[in-house]
Amino acid sequence: MIQRAVLILCEVLGFTAAEVAVQLDTSTAAVNSALQRASTVIDSTAPTQQTVLHELGDQAIGAIVTRWTDAWQAGDVDAIVTMLTDDARYSMPPLPEWYHGADEIRAFLLGGPLQSHWRFLPTTATANSPSAPTCGTTPRSSSGRVAEVTAFLTADLTRFGLPPSLSQ
Repeated sequence: MIQRAVLILCEVLGFTAAEVAVQLDTSTAAVNSALQRASTVIDSTAPTQQTVLHELGDQAIGAIVTRWTDAWQAGDVDAIVTMLTDDARYSMPPLPEWYHGADEIRAFLLGGPLQSHWRFLPTTATANSPSAPTCGTTPRSSSGRVAEVTAFLTADLTRFGLPPSLSQ
Protein backbone atom coordinates (compact mmCIF):
# COMPACT_ATOMS: atom_id res chain seq x y z
CA MET A 1 0.00 0.00 0.00
CA ILE A 2 2.84 2.40 0.73
CA GLN A 3 4.12 1.82 -2.80
CA ARG A 4 0.84 3.12 -4.23
CA ALA A 5 0.87 6.18 -1.98
CA VAL A 6 4.50 6.93 -2.83
CA LEU A 7 3.89 6.46 -6.54
CA ILE A 8 0.88 8.80 -6.54
CA LEU A 9 2.48 11.44 -4.33
CA CYS A 10 5.74 11.49 -6.31
CA GLU A 11 4.73 10.69 -9.87
CA VAL A 12 1.23 12.10 -10.04
CA LEU A 13 1.29 15.02 -7.62
CA GLY A 14 4.96 15.87 -8.07
CA PHE A 15 6.08 15.84 -4.44
CA THR A 16 9.77 15.17 -3.80
CA ALA A 17 10.85 12.02 -2.00
CA ALA A 18 11.77 14.14 1.03
CA GLU A 19 8.30 15.75 1.10
CA VAL A 20 6.63 12.35 0.80
CA ALA A 21 8.84 10.96 3.58
CA VAL A 22 7.55 13.67 5.91
CA GLN A 23 3.91 13.05 4.91
CA LEU A 24 4.23 9.29 5.40
CA ASP A 25 6.45 9.52 8.48
CA THR A 26 9.28 7.50 6.94
CA SER A 27 12.75 8.08 5.50
CA THR A 28 13.59 9.48 2.09
CA ALA A 29 15.49 6.26 1.35
CA ALA A 30 12.36 4.23 2.14
CA VAL A 31 10.30 6.44 -0.18
CA ASN A 32 12.83 6.04 -3.00
CA SER A 33 12.86 2.29 -2.47
CA ALA A 34 9.04 2.07 -2.48
CA LEU A 35 8.92 4.22 -5.61
CA GLN A 36 11.39 1.94 -7.36
CA ARG A 37 9.42 -1.18 -6.35
CA ALA A 38 6.14 0.41 -7.42
CA SER A 39 7.57 1.33 -10.79
CA THR A 40 8.64 -2.25 -11.46
CA VAL A 41 5.16 -3.68 -10.84
CA ILE A 42 3.22 -1.31 -13.09
CA ASP A 43 1.69 -3.30 -15.90
CA SER A 44 2.91 -1.60 -19.07
CA THR A 45 0.06 -3.11 -21.11
CA ALA A 46 -2.61 -1.31 -19.12
CA PRO A 47 -3.59 2.10 -20.48
CA THR A 48 -2.06 4.98 -18.60
CA GLN A 49 -4.18 7.58 -16.86
CA GLN A 50 -2.98 10.08 -19.47
CA THR A 51 -4.20 7.79 -22.29
CA VAL A 52 -7.60 7.36 -20.68
CA LEU A 53 -7.96 11.10 -20.08
CA HIS A 54 -6.93 11.89 -23.66
CA GLU A 55 -9.45 9.38 -25.03
CA LEU A 56 -12.24 10.74 -22.82
CA GLY A 57 -11.60 14.38 -23.77
CA ASP A 58 -12.00 17.53 -21.73
CA GLN A 59 -15.81 17.64 -21.94
CA ALA A 60 -16.22 14.09 -20.59
CA ILE A 61 -13.62 14.72 -17.88
CA GLY A 62 -15.46 17.87 -16.84
CA ALA A 63 -18.72 15.92 -16.66
CA ILE A 64 -17.12 13.23 -14.47
CA VAL A 65 -15.64 15.82 -12.11
CA THR A 66 -18.95 17.68 -11.90
CA ARG A 67 -20.91 14.48 -11.15
CA TRP A 68 -18.27 13.42 -8.60
CA THR A 69 -18.21 16.74 -6.73
CA ASP A 70 -22.02 17.08 -6.84
CA ALA A 71 -22.46 13.58 -5.42
CA TRP A 72 -19.99 14.21 -2.60
CA GLN A 73 -21.42 17.60 -1.74
CA ALA A 74 -24.94 16.09 -1.66
CA GLY A 75 -23.74 13.13 0.42
CA ASP A 76 -25.24 10.84 -2.25
CA VAL A 77 -23.53 7.49 -1.70
CA ASP A 78 -25.56 5.84 -4.47
CA ALA A 79 -24.36 8.39 -7.03
CA ILE A 80 -20.76 7.99 -5.85
CA VAL A 81 -20.86 4.18 -5.97
CA THR A 82 -22.56 4.20 -9.39
CA MET A 83 -19.57 6.10 -10.77
CA LEU A 84 -17.11 3.44 -9.55
CA THR A 85 -15.72 0.57 -11.57
CA ASP A 86 -16.43 -2.92 -10.21
CA ASP A 87 -12.88 -3.24 -8.90
CA ALA A 88 -12.53 0.35 -7.64
CA ARG A 89 -10.14 1.08 -4.79
CA TYR A 90 -10.24 3.84 -2.18
CA SER A 91 -7.26 4.82 -0.04
CA MET A 92 -6.21 7.68 2.23
CA PRO A 93 -2.44 8.03 2.61
CA PRO A 94 -0.80 7.95 5.08
CA LEU A 95 -3.43 5.64 6.64
CA PRO A 96 -2.78 1.97 5.87
CA GLU A 97 -6.46 1.14 5.28
CA TRP A 98 -7.88 0.83 1.81
CA TYR A 99 -11.19 -0.36 0.44
CA HIS A 100 -11.86 -2.48 -2.63
CA GLY A 101 -15.12 -2.82 -4.53
CA ALA A 102 -18.43 -1.03 -4.31
CA ASP A 103 -19.71 -2.77 -1.18
CA GLU A 104 -16.59 -2.01 0.91
CA ILE A 105 -16.40 1.56 -0.38
CA ARG A 106 -20.13 2.15 0.27
CA ALA A 107 -19.85 0.86 3.85
CA PHE A 108 -16.75 2.96 4.48
CA LEU A 109 -18.32 6.13 3.05
CA LEU A 110 -21.55 5.71 5.02
CA GLY A 111 -19.70 4.93 8.25
CA GLY A 112 -17.13 7.69 7.95
CA PRO A 113 -16.66 10.41 5.34
CA LEU A 114 -20.31 10.91 4.43
CA GLN A 115 -21.11 11.62 8.09
CA SER A 116 -19.69 15.10 7.35
CA HIS A 117 -20.62 17.77 4.82
CA TRP A 118 -18.11 18.13 1.97
CA ARG A 119 -17.25 21.02 -0.32
CA PHE A 120 -15.05 20.27 -3.31
CA LEU A 121 -13.11 22.67 -5.47
CA PRO A 122 -12.00 21.04 -8.70
CA THR A 123 -8.47 21.76 -9.87
CA THR A 124 -5.72 19.93 -11.74
CA ALA A 125 -2.71 18.61 -9.94
CA THR A 126 -0.37 16.67 -12.15
CA ALA A 127 2.67 17.84 -13.98
CA ASN A 128 2.44 14.93 -16.42
CA SER A 129 -1.24 15.37 -17.26
CA PRO A 130 -2.55 18.92 -16.86
CA SER A 131 -6.15 17.83 -17.37
CA ALA A 132 -6.15 15.10 -14.70
CA PRO A 133 -9.03 15.78 -12.30
CA THR A 134 -8.25 16.49 -8.69
CA CYS A 135 -10.57 17.63 -5.91
CA GLY A 136 -8.41 17.25 -2.81
CA THR A 137 -8.88 13.61 -3.68
CA THR A 138 -7.53 12.19 -6.88
CA PRO A 139 -10.03 10.06 -8.79
CA ARG A 140 -8.36 7.85 -11.42
CA SER A 141 -10.80 7.04 -14.17
CA SER A 142 -11.18 4.12 -16.51
CA SER A 143 -13.61 4.24 -19.42
CA GLY A 144 -15.49 7.14 -17.87
CA ARG A 145 -15.87 5.51 -14.44
CA VAL A 146 -13.76 6.07 -11.35
CA ALA A 147 -11.31 3.21 -10.82
CA GLU A 148 -9.35 4.54 -7.89
CA VAL A 149 -9.70 7.32 -5.36
CA THR A 150 -6.81 8.54 -3.28
CA ALA A 151 -7.73 11.05 -0.58
CA PHE A 152 -4.58 12.74 0.66
CA LEU A 153 -5.34 13.46 4.30
CA THR A 154 -2.16 15.35 5.14
CA ALA A 155 -1.03 16.72 1.77
CA ASP A 156 -0.70 20.46 1.28
CA LEU A 157 -2.63 21.03 -1.93
CA THR A 158 -2.26 24.81 -1.91
CA ARG A 159 0.48 24.46 -4.51
CA PHE A 160 -2.23 23.29 -6.93
CA GLY A 161 -4.40 26.35 -6.44
CA LEU A 162 -6.59 25.04 -3.63
CA PRO A 163 -7.02 27.22 -0.54
CA PRO A 164 -5.73 25.87 2.81
CA SER A 165 -9.34 25.58 3.99
CA LEU A 166 -12.86 26.35 2.83
CA SER A 167 -15.09 28.64 4.83
CA GLN A 168 -18.59 27.39 5.50
